Amino acid sequence: MNLANNNLKITDLSLNALNSNKGLSEDFNANLSGSAKIATISGVIGNLQNKYQNLNNIKVSIPSTLSISLPTLKSSDIKMNGYLNVSGNTLTPIITGQLILPAATFPTLKTTVKNLNITLNKNNINLSCPNLIVADSIISLTSIIDSNFNKGIKIKSMDFVSKNLNLDTMLAALSNLPQNSIGQGTDLGVTLSNGKGKLDRFSLGGLNAYNVTSNFNIADNVLKLSNIVGFAYNGKIAGSAEYNIVFGNLKINLQGRGLSAEPALADFTKVSNLLSGSLDFDTNNIRLIAGTETQMMQSLKGDITFIVSNGQMGTLGKLENLLYAQNILGNNLLKNSLGSITKAVSIKKTGEFKYLKGKMTFLNGWANINTFQTSGPAMSLYSTGK
Repeated sequence: MNLANNNLKITDLSLNALNSNKGLSEDFNANLSGSAKIATISGVIGNLQNKYQNLNNIKVSIPSTLSISLPTLKSSDIKMNGYLNVSGNTLTPIITGQLILPAATFPTLKTTVKNLNITLNKNNINLSCPNLIVADSIISLTSIIDSNFNKGIKIKSMDFVSKNLNLDTMLAALSNLPQNSIGQGTDLGVTLSNGKGKLDRFSLGGLNAYNVTSNFNIADNVLKLSNIVGFAYNGKIAGSAEYNIVFGNLKINLQGRGLSAEPALADFTKVSNLLSGSLDFDTNNIRLIAGTETQMMQSLKGDITFIVSNGQMGTLGKLENLLYAQNILGNNLLKNSLGSITKAVSIKKTGEFKYLKGKMTFLNGWANINTFQTSGPAMSLYSTGK
C-alpha cells in the first residue's frame, strides 16, 4: 500500500491461509511461502480528508471458498467465493460483480442455504436461491433488490416457491432471530414492494392446505400476505395474514368453503370421528404470538364462526351416548333402564343433522363456545361452554 497526495493506493491487500502452521518469523516473505490467497483487495481510495472518499477501481476477489460466521448467530458458517468491483464514493458506491454461497448454515435458526447466487450490477442486485431449508420447510426464491442502500434494503420483487411450508416449525425457528430479543424501537430497515408466493403444501396449527398462492409485501417490519387462495380437505380457502417479523405477532383472517369436516377436525383437534359433513368457516381477527405450540395456544385470540351441512355426528354427539353421562349413571333407576332406552334411541339416527352451526372465541388458552347448535330429523341440540 502507498499513501501519498491524499490518496491510498492498494496494490495487494490479501488474506492468506497457511498450508501448514510452522510458526511466524520476522521474514514476511518467508511467512507467506506456501500459503494460498483466499481474498485480495486492490485499487485506490482518494480524497481521504474529505467527508466522502472516492473509490477508484477497487477490486475484491475471493478465488477460493472463504468460510465466515456471524457473531450474532452462534455456530453459523457461511462459505462464499466470487468477486466485486467498487467505484464512485463512500456515500453512494457502485458495486458490481458476483458472490456465490455454496453452503451456509445457521443452527440457532434451524436454517440451511445451498447454492445462493448473488449478481450485482449498477442498479440492482439479483438474488437466486434454489434451496433454502428452515426447520422442515423447503423453499426456493428469486429476488431483485435495489443496489442503493442509503435508505435501507429495498426489495423490488420476490418470487417464492415451496414444496412444503410448515409455518408452525418455521416461525418457531425464526423466533430466535436476534431482533426478537431487542424490543421496542427495533427497525429491520427492509421493505418489499412486490412478492408472489406459491406453496405446494402448507401447514399451520395442524391444518394442511395445498396449491396455495398469495401476494405479499414488507413494510414497517410487517410481512403482509394478501389474496391468499388455496385448497384444503376437498374445499377452498381464502384470506389474508400479517406477521410482525420483529415481535413475532401473527394475525390471520381466513375463510373456508366446502371443506370435508371429518379430516379437517381430526387434523386440528387430533381426535378422529368427531363429525362429517360439508364445512364452511370464517375467522375474525385471529391473533397469536409465533413460537412454541404452547406459546401459540396461550396467546391465541379472536373468534371463528362455522356451519357444517348435511352431516353426521360422531360418537360424542349421538343421543344414545349422551345418555351415559355420569350423573345419569349415578341414578340406579335410570342406569338399569339405559340398555333398552339406548337401543330404542339408536334406531332414530340422532346423529344425523341438516346443519350444525356455532361460534367460538379464543382467549387466554381457552376456547369459549358461544353457541353450538344442530338441527336434524330426529334431534336438535344447543350447548355452550368452554
